[in-house]
Amino acid sequence: MEKWLRSRATAIAIEISNNTTNGLQTLEEFAKYTGRKSAEDVLYFMLKNVAEHTKYCTENPEIADQINEFRCRI
Repeated sequence: MEKWLRSRATAIAIEISNNTTNGLQTLEEFAKYTGRKSAEDVLYFMLKNVAEHTKYCTENPEIADQINEFRCRI
């Protein structure tokens, strides 16, 4: 799954770069703010968090509603 997530992050970064004026620049700025090394790394980190959360909720449906009420942190 790691390889797929990294590949998707790169593909999304390319889409953002190709279809916006400042999208990639904004992601790079956000990467610096969050301590990530690149726009792709920021996107990978976000996708990985979503994948891990989804997996955990799927495996623990009895507490999924409670977990989904927690505030999200980046």
